[in-house]
Parts: sequence; structure tokens; C-alpha cells
Amino acid sequence: VPSLEEAYELAKAKGKQLYLDLKVTGMEEAVKAALDGAGVTVEDTWLWVYSNQQTAAALRALMPDAKIIWGEPDGSWRTDPEYWDDMRTMGVFGYDLGSGSGNIDVELALAARAEGFYISNYTLLDPDALINSVSRGAMGLETDFVEITQMMMPPYDIVFPVPSPIEQGEPLGPEQLN
Repeated sequence: VPSLEEAYELAKAKGKQLYLDLKVTGMEEAVKAALDGAGVTVEDTWLWVYSNQQTAAALRALMPDAKIIWGEPDGSWRTDPEYWDDMRTMGVFGYDLGSGSGNIDVELALAARAEGFYISNYTLLDPDALINSVSRGAMGLETDFVEITQMMMPPYDIVFPVPSPIEQGEPLGPEQLN
């Protein structure tokens, strides 16, 4: 099993980025040391922090440009007018929503994408779930069946366009999914 530093070196050699799922707290300094040891920057990784504000703050303190993926948001995204800005301040640039069926919250996906956030979905293990997730607004997928997913979907670069202007109070619908 390669060390994290070795994984970063391999990713760098292949021109790839790593998506690092931080399953435990307190790994921030080890991540920074691995990045430094491999000669890569924090821009070469995405860090999933399971909606943990302490981990996000510790990552940002060590690596101000850390790209943080959040887990499931709490319900305040619906009511707090500062929610999206607060998430940006923490370094969050996307959400990884859990739903093995692909039944992610379309309203959340639309609202987050309209605010410029990335949406991914984990752990999808059948083609119907993969299709369902993308149709509900996911931009990225986590699956054990990468080859099947690649055959089902054309590759695309991550972009954050809002297809049509969304006005305050306007109901969100499928036309905003682009």
C-alpha cells in the first residue's frame, strides 16, 4: 500500500489530482506533509471532510487554498441567507451527497449549482442509480464500476455555469440542470 506522499507523486506523474476522503479528524498536518514531500500543492487535491467544521478550519489554517468537499448540508441552506457565503468562507467548493440509489435532493443540487458549487454523489453501484444521480444534478459520481460509468457518460470538464438567470423566489426546475 503506497503512502499518501507516494500516491501524490504517482498522481503528479500522471497529471491527475487526488480526491482524499478524510475519514478521521486530526490528519491535516499529515496531508500537508505528504503534499510538501511529493512536491505538489493543495490545488492538486480535493479534501472531503464529512461536514466537520473543525477539520475544515484546521485544513484552511494550514492550507488556505484547500478545496473542501462537504458532506450532506444541514437544512439551513434553505433558510439562512448567509449559508452559501459561509460555506465559501470555510473553503467548501462542493458537496458529496450520499444516496446509493442516486436519489439526491434535486432542489439542493440546483441551489448549490446555481451558487457555483460542485455536486457529487456516492456510493453508486448500479447503472440505474448512476443515471438517476446525473439526472438529479450530480456532476461527479463515486462508484466501484468506473468502466461502466465511463461507457455511460461522455467525459466533461467541471464547469459551474448557470444555464439561465435564476431570480429571487423563482421555483427551481429541471431546466436549470443544463
